[in-house]
Amino acid sequence: MKQYKNTFCAAACCIAIALPTCAAAEETPEIVVSANLTPSTLEETGSSVSLITREQIEATRRTSVIEMLRSLPGVDVTQSGGRGRVSGVYIRGADTDQTLVLIDGVKANDANVGGYDFADLNTANIERIEVVRGPQSVLYGSDAIGGVINIITRKAAEGPSAAVSAGAGNHSTYEYRAHAGYGNELFDTANSITYFDTDGVSAASERNGNTERDEYENITASTRTGLNFLGDGRADATFRFIKGDTELDDFEFGVGPVDALNYTQKREVLTGSLTASKSLGEYIVPRVELGIYDEDLEGRDPDSEFNNFDIKQTTTSATAAVDIEPIEENTITLGYTNEHRKGENIGNFNKSRQVNSFFLEDQLRWTPWATFTGGVRYDDDSDFGSETTYRATMSVRPPDTGMRMHGSVGSGFKAPSFNELYFPNFGNPDLDPETSLGWDVGLGVTLFEDITADVTYFRSEIDDLITFDSITFLAENIDSASIHGVEFTLNAKLCEQLSGSAQYTYTDAENDETGTQLARRPKHRGSLDLFFEPVENLTGSITLLVVRDRIDSDGSDMDDYTRVDASLQYTLLEKVTPFLRVENLFDEDYEEINGYSTPGFEIFGGVEVAL
Repeated sequence: MKQYKNTFCAAACCIAIALPTCAAAEETPEIVVSANLTPSTLEETGSSVSLITREQIEATRRTSVIEMLRSLPGVDVTQSGGRGRVSGVYIRGADTDQTLVLIDGVKANDANVGGYDFADLNTANIERIEVVRGPQSVLYGSDAIGGVINIITRKAAEGPSAAVSAGAGNHSTYEYRAHAGYGNELFDTANSITYFDTDGVSAASERNGNTERDEYENITASTRTGLNFLGDGRADATFRFIKGDTELDDFEFGVGPVDALNYTQKREVLTGSLTASKSLGEYIVPRVELGIYDEDLEGRDPDSEFNNFDIKQTTTSATAAVDIEPIEENTITLGYTNEHRKGENIGNFNKSRQVNSFFLEDQLRWTPWATFTGGVRYDDDSDFGSETTYRATMSVRPPDTGMRMHGSVGSGFKAPSFNELYFPNFGNPDLDPETSLGWDVGLGVTLFEDITADVTYFRSEIDDLITFDSITFLAENIDSASIHGVEFTLNAKLCEQLSGSAQYTYTDAENDETGTQLARRPKHRGSLDLFFEPVENLTGSITLLVVRDRIDSDGSDMDDYTRVDASLQYTLLEKVTPFLRVENLFDEDYEEINGYSTPGFEIFGGVEVAL
């Protein structure tokens, strides 16, 4: 099998030889909205940013967001079983609850446990995903120690549009999608609904004799509606509703994950946002942003009382900000945010907190080739008091060199979760927030207009880490961590028929108290993504992922693995597109969390029809 994998990977890297050469097409600059308080081009952004576009999502035919994130630099992913199981993201060695997730700018991190579970988030109706690496608390407050992931809902194009798709795969997997949209110069709306169902695989590893399949069902509906008014005024409303039903396995101390025949979980999530902005004259643009994230999580198991729970959480936020341009090259943003978070674990606690935040950012385009930003934020939390954070970035592009020097430095913090503060026999109401200081510096080069490379060194120190104290049996601020590493990216558009990207990340994440490697952060992670169109209307993609040198939370060494995914689609008569997607093409046997299985070889095919 290894021989076949090596042959396949070599062939993938050499596809360019078989494709015709062609002239490059001029591209418009990419705009990102998550790296600063005002939209910026990638070239002007000093922070390290990765983009996943709708075109990439459609080319790979991946249906879950967690799968789209796997091959990004500085990003590590873990999943406790197959589709629908708990899924977390680590950015630059920071823990999953130190990565802030936004859905259309709305905070989606769990108020009770701190992190965000990607298990139920699919790719339907998503325009792009922005991943900003490094501390971003000056922009978003708590939880943004490692970085920020912003999932942005699709905006309708001009005119009517509609599409439906249906597909099926092994493990008795089925998915149905429908999309409808309309846009004109005044109004636009994009709407989507999906249904996904699979018999799945056993979440508990089959190597330990677990064979009972754990089923999963998902219904997702989303919408984005916008209105242009009074010339340059704009208002947008987004809503996303997710209902995920999954079967789970149990955990026995001394044994690990084991089959549970009747353990089920239901999760319902509603995310909504409302934003509006309108310029007042030539130099002042005020805006308001409202957001809500509401989640209900219910577990039921007639065979184990411990597995029965009802957990609820709601986060609401309101932001008022103004962008001021005293001169054309300088944008100053001032703002205020009120955030209210409520968490309830029925029978254990029912708590809430309020955070009032004031922030300032100055973005200076000093010359056409040099951009600097500086910012400061003050957060006043009703639970633990106040925290002040800062950040500075720079992006310098010397003329006629093809080079870009970039860097950032910033502080971050993570407020204790409700579980860490109040859960019976574990919570500690005297906890302090975790704090961090991180910086990075990098150099990017452009070769022959269509090849770009970038290397970035990053480092962060995290203090007052919240961990379980084996003496007091409570959560305590007793650990600290040092993390450093290197990210390398290469992007190439060899011709109209072939483009690709390669990434490699080295991460050294160490617990300062014990000197041991932090769990689930591999030291070496690399990926290769190829997108090709050998003939008109036939497109495909190949992804190679390599992960080396990692341990799990129990200290066990985890096996290295290499995984290959591929997709192919052909458009008929401009409206009918049959497609095929294969994940883990060579059926690599590996685990991301000790004792929890991965699905192995998966194949999924279907057809999409544009109406």
